[in-house]
Amino acid sequence: MNRFSSISLSAKACALASLVSVSAFANSPVNQAPPEPTAEESVRRAIDNICGDTWCEGDFQFKFLAVTFDKDQLQTDLSFIMYPYGEEENLLEADGSGAPVLHCQIEGFADANLILTPNGSLVDPFYTSLSDCIGSHETTILKRLP
Repeated sequence: MNRFSSISLSAKACALASLVSVSAFANSPVNQAPPEPTAEESVRRAIDNICGDTWCEGDFQFKFLAVTFDKDQLQTDLSFIMYPYGEEENLLEADGSGAPVLHCQIEGFADANLILTPNGSLVDPFYTSLSDCIGSHETTILKRLP
């Protein structure tokens, strides 16, 4: 083997190693787009996004936990934590535990396509039913406060 053929083999090995590195980077999780949110997560986010303009401007702080569609019962269940402002230190641990998990079952809606408008906001009938349910929880909690 002469001096040039060994360089040629080294150059080939280096080029091959570079291609393998580029291929590994292109297929790595860091370089891939995040997964699309589930339909349930899209609805939960829509509820959370309107919160700043609605119920959350009142006497309570909210943490919306999950949305579940029940296609058999034709309803959507929203689980959330609601507590009076200033009480989070007394009620909540770092993981959000401590406050009771509340639920709203909104009948007649068991699919994100029935709940979300094309621009991703809530349709009025769902929003109204959800507001009524949250309002009933607010009344119950206010009655328990000293």
